[in-house]
Amino acid sequence: MITTLKPENFDKLVDFANREFSRNRKKIDFRQFQPKIYLHPDRYGPYHLVYEQNNRIIGVIGTYPVKFNNLDLLGIGTVCVDVKFRNLGVMEEMITYLHQHFAEDYDILYLLGSKRRYERFGYYVGGRKVSFHIKKDFFNDKDYILYSLLRYDVSTQSVDRRLYDLYNKNINAVSRDSTCFGQILRTHGNIIYLIDPSADKGYLVFDVIHNCVVEAVLNGISILDAIISLMATRNCQDVNWETSIHDPDIVELYRLAERSQITQIANLRVSNYTKLLQKLFSVKTNLMHGQLSIQLNSGHNFTISVGENVSINENLCKNKYDLILTDREFLVLLFDDFCIYHTEHPKSSLIKSWFPFDLPATISNIDSI
Repeated sequence: MITTLKPENFDKLVDFANREFSRNRKKIDFRQFQPKIYLHPDRYGPYHLVYEQNNRIIGVIGTYPVKFNNLDLLGIGTVCVDVKFRNLGVMEEMITYLHQHFAEDYDILYLLGSKRRYERFGYYVGGRKVSFHIKKDFFNDKDYILYSLLRYDVSTQSVDRRLYDLYNKNINAVSRDSTCFGQILRTHGNIIYLIDPSADKGYLVFDVIHNCVVEAVLNGISILDAIISLMATRNCQDVNWETSIHDPDIVELYRLAERSQITQIANLRVSNYTKLLQKLFSVKTNLMHGQLSIQLNSGHNFTISVGENVSINENLCKNKYDLILTDREFLVLLFDDFCIYHTEHPKSSLIKSWFPFDLPATISNIDSI
């Protein structure tokens, strides 16, 4: 039987997930790996599904709600099944239950993990982030200010609040809970480095496993100074830096980097196409006027019209559709470089004016479950 987890069974769930994820790999403790969730049973217990048989947990799915601009996203993770019950349809039943009872309240569901495993459930890789590889020898003839970064391992209310306030100056960021902000940043065992003891100059979030900065909030200091200071603090010769493709500092990062690559953020599933389009277009400005009709192989058909106002109508187009897409191709249209693959489309200028939209790179790390 699949049910929503009761808070009193939270420890039982965590123990189960620890055991199943630790099989044939390094031991994991979800209270350390995801402290923002698994140290808060009353808050996040109801966001977990358990599959029980004879009062024994045999499957788990966790979820984590995220707000980005006007979008409601739902992260999915901690997906595991008792080794004795695998390949018996337990995961399929749980994901189907999740879609039936949770999905309608969210615009996009996202999860990490194998693309092949989750495509059959309607999840396709999407979104764009940029990863930069930066080497220390680039700075040999450069002028820079070296800061002594302070590792911030034990949260205090005052410092967490200062970091939260600095973070919230970013208008294009995921909404986060101020009461557990330090725990959010320490997702996946990330290390927080303060630029100065007072935290007034900002912070870096460092993913040790991938030698990568996954978030940088800087107040009055340059990216160049932040990078060389991190390398000096960690006594390393190179570092990776990961960010959204719409990061305002991206030109400077391209200049500093030895190499870079654009990768996709996560596996994505759209819950309601029309509702999602209405939300996305409501916050985008300077749109070219025009009309685009789209047919999806999943049976959804809609026409987008932009003039003095934007309208999204789900209907059957009386004429030939401008775009006939699979669900995967629709995600490319929304969040990737669609026109790279369709350069000769007669409405390519209109498509470039409207798409793509931005998703936060942090849902693949800090804001993941």
